[in-house]
Amino acid sequence: MNRADTHNTLEAHDNSGASENKKQPTVFLIDDDDAVRSSLTDLLESVRIDVANFGHAAEFLQQYAPAHPGCLLLDARLPGISGLELQERLNAQSMPPPIIFITGYADVPMAVQAMRNGAVGFLEKPVRQQVLLDSVFAALELDRVARQAQSAISVISERAAYLTPRERDVMQLVVLGLPNKGVAMRLGVTPKAIEAYRARVMRKMAAESLADLVRMSIVLEAAAGLDACRFNGSRHLGWQVFPGLLGLGTDGGLGASDVACHTALLAGLLNPHADSAQPGARRRKTSSTSFANT
Repeated sequence: MNRADTHNTLEAHDNSGASENKKQPTVFLIDDDDAVRSSLTDLLESVRIDVANFGHAAEFLQQYAPAHPGCLLLDARLPGISGLELQERLNAQSMPPPIIFITGYADVPMAVQAMRNGAVGFLEKPVRQQVLLDSVFAALELDRVARQAQSAISVISERAAYLTPRERDVMQLVVLGLPNKGVAMRLGVTPKAIEAYRARVMRKMAAESLADLVRMSIVLEAAAGLDACRFNGSRHLGWQVFPGLLGLGTDGGLGASDVACHTALLAGLLNPHADSAQPGARRRKTSSTSFANT
């Protein structure tokens, strides 16, 4: 594949990712209590959140499309496939959605298991309206950022795939801050050869500066970390591992400050020349409390 074909492939990938991110996120509400579903649907729709509600997990699984952005508001105790079992099934996917559990019983062991398996919240019924909304907005933001991260990893990994082994070696040393002479000494070639390799790396990676290349290197390291976690059977999900690799706190429930930091950092990695603020993003104070009592 020539350079023009490579550019066109990456541009098409970028555009498809942008189209995917434009889909309206949905809260998938799964609860066997008709009254609860009706009440929560009215609440979420009152703040213009799209809701799809289901009476049991099997019905949800028949209609769920992993490519659709959103989060789950999931009753922990369901007939048939339980909430925890559904969580296990979704965790087997490459991009499982954030899950907020709701339950009529303050079952601490169940809450611990759900959180260990990656739930972003575990709320006790009846849930206070503002606590529920805060949790949902945070979960939707996490899903949006995770999909953005996945898109970045895919595009940058495709670019890196066109590097030769020698170009990869040069890139690894350059992002460490070594000058051309230092890289040349490490690799046993002339500084002039390193200049040529470096120019090719910058062109293939579409990096406009060394800072751009460093950001891309961080994304590639994050991708390697995600692959290692999946290989080792880790229960940590993509939206947990990625910020964790970059030094963000992800132990249990993420608050508004964690989400904001994660979003700003990923915006810089994806497009360092654009304003990191996301148009239309909702900013709300989020509670990190595991149980919300009335």
